[in-house]
Amino acid sequence: MAERPTGTPCWADVAVPDVERAKEFYGGLFGWDCQTSPDPEAGGYTMCLLDGLPACAISPVWGEDAPAGWTIYIASDDADATAAAIAANGGQVMAPPFDVLDAGRMCVAADPAGAVFGVWQKGTHRGIETEYPPGALSWIELVTTDVEGSAAFYGAVFGLGTEGFPGMEGYRTWMMDGIVRGGLIQLDPERSGPQSHWRVYVAVEDADAACERAVELGGRVEVPPFDIPSVGRPAFVRDPADVRVGLIQPLPQG
Repeated sequence: MAERPTGTPCWADVAVPDVERAKEFYGGLFGWDCQTSPDPEAGGYTMCLLDGLPACAISPVWGEDAPAGWTIYIASDDADATAAAIAANGGQVMAPPFDVLDAGRMCVAADPAGAVFGVWQKGTHRGIETEYPPGALSWIELVTTDVEGSAAFYGAVFGLGTEGFPGMEGYRTWMMDGIVRGGLIQLDPERSGPQSHWRVYVAVEDADAACERAVELGGRVEVPPFDIPSVGRPAFVRDPADVRVGLIQPLPQG
């Protein structure tokens, strides 16, 4: 797995009120081996492994008023400098940089449109170590009320550029070093609610079968599978805590 340079999405975790229930759901749906840290300082943080490699994590909800949901993390060589750049460009630093044992250093912030994200400066934990096979985090995208403002913000803070996506009017991709790093789309309140947010998609072998499995595990299907030419077959399900997660059945290779 190549290093993820500064400015590229490098990790994701989902905060839930019941970690054990989430382990059962996500482990059963994606084949993750969910291992909760025995260290009391880790606070129940659970690494989700795919073929023995970190795929993402499950976290307890921190605080009574904190919402359940996914957080994506963007790599940084210097979390403190990035936090300063976030504030200087109209974002809000919600949790100033702090060390996470020897794993790394992080902060939590919101962009000017209100989408929350994390910043990760790696220590012993580099982030996602696996991608593409079923069960791997396959895609992230920002759904925002302000596409132009968001493009400017993440460009100024992280050096990300954007390009249009052929065949999908209005959809952009995040670009760095000529490589696609994720997506950017205008929020539709009727479909995604009023709040700007980042969302994740996990690769599955069969989107229809995965939706059926999600229901068996106590989740529900929010958006049934549908086809996107040149992309694949996505769907959205809700986990037992009512947190949305995207599924994507990629197009066959070759």
